[in-house]
Amino acid sequence: MQILPTLAGRGKLAGVVGSAGRAGAQLRARTARTQPRSASQQHNRALIGSLAALWRSLDDVERSQWNAIATGPASGYNTFVACTRNLLTIAAPYQIPTPGPRPTFPPLSGFTATGLYTAPTGQRGLYAWQIDTDPELTAEFGAVLRISQPLSYGRGNIRASELRIVATSQALDTPAYLPGLSWANVWGAGPQFGAVTFELNLVDPLTGFASSRVRCIASYEATSAIGPIPWTNFLQQGGLTIAETTDVFYEQGGVVIAGPNAGEG
Repeated sequence: MQILPTLAGRGKLAGVVGSAGRAGAQLRARTARTQPRSASQQHNRALIGSLAALWRSLDDVERSQWNAIATGPASGYNTFVACTRNLLTIAAPYQIPTPGPRPTFPPLSGFTATGLYTAPTGQRGLYAWQIDTDPELTAEFGAVLRISQPLSYGRGNIRASELRIVATSQALDTPAYLPGLSWANVWGAGPQFGAVTFELNLVDPLTGFASSRVRCIASYEATSAIGPIPWTNFLQQGGLTIAETTDVFYEQGGVVIAGPNAGEG
């Protein structure tokens, strides 16, 4: 077995890999690359496979229409997959998107996020994030909201991997409210202070085209765990309490109309 040529440079031989650097020649065991098998990765691969099959089900005319509206380096297939996936993300009623002109999205300038707390100061926890845009949006487009966990103040270059989808909507009108528990369910309890990055983009519920993503940063400072304000609701009959509930929100159209902090923001 000839090893010296491998030691003198870079190469592979049987179960050994040779490399050369400032420290001289080195040998290490050769390891086979493995395909990741996390639940999200498996789901993503299955989805891409199903969308590829859906593309193959289109006839030549439909595929040529998608090729005609593709822009930049994207092919008709890439555009079709992206639009279909966007519709699935916002849970729009199932449909194969029809190739058509790209919609004109409203500007997302003035995109801000504000923490709503159980108290102005002192012992307080976050119960919601208020999302605003200027101008305000109407319920014409869907939305995808991604949020980071609290990071160090002054931190720049937030990577896409540090943002996770925490909310999607078939229609977005602003101001919108994201319960703090929804954020915690994605990132866990985490630190109770830091800078939180928000990323928002709109999706046309008819074609599946998406707007550019915009970001904003909000300060997060709490002294207690995320959650609703502790409160108790009594149901009485004839002056007697017959039922008791705690920490209950009553919503209409996604807005809290009864319960702790109803009507705030």
